[in-house]
Amino acid sequence: MKKIIFLFFLTCTDLSAQFNLSLSAGVNYSNFNTILFGKVYYDLFQKYNKFIFLPNLGVELTYTTNKYKIRSGIFLSQRGFKDTGVPGFIKDPYIADYASYIEIPVEFSYLYCRKKIESGLGLVFHRRNNDGFEYYGERNKPYGLGIKVTSMFHLTKRIGIKPSYTFGNVDKYILNTYSNFLHHVFAMNVVYNFYRFGKKKK
Repeated sequence: MKKIIFLFFLTCTDLSAQFNLSLSAGVNYSNFNTILFGKVYYDLFQKYNKFIFLPNLGVELTYTTNKYKIRSGIFLSQRGFKDTGVPGFIKDPYIADYASYIEIPVEFSYLYCRKKIESGLGLVFHRRNNDGFEYYGERNKPYGLGIKVTSMFHLTKRIGIKPSYTFGNVDKYILNTYSNFLHHVFAMNVVYNFYRFGKKKK
């Protein structure tokens, strides 16, 4: 069985393997959900948590075979929210609270429309690098798992526009881990393929 799988992999690689190294830079539109802090806290404070724009930057490695892609890489990304008008707490219009994360996505995509568009689904493994002032009990749980939904619009052979949505800390939601934020991260990235190898055979 192992030999059959190995031969199948070699066949796919020989016929259609293509690898791309890409730079990806973009903007996150991020907010945190506080339901895991308890319903009382959620009802009192979630309405004051608003979306905020934050940056992300990374390098991607993509494997393409026929109409399918497997994509991974490493990113430095900021997630957070802004507190807006909380009575008795804030004198300024808002206070931004965010932290930097190292993210490793693993995405599976399908190409269509003459390979000009792709849609995908994957997981994001993340580690928080620093704490914001609102992190409370989450300080001891820097690792997390997210679900990511992506698209890609290929403008040229090297440049693409990639919108995505990540539901972060889904592992803590499933396990009902108290005092942890859930992350809603909408992102828009420009992806530039700067190196490719393993060209497709005609």
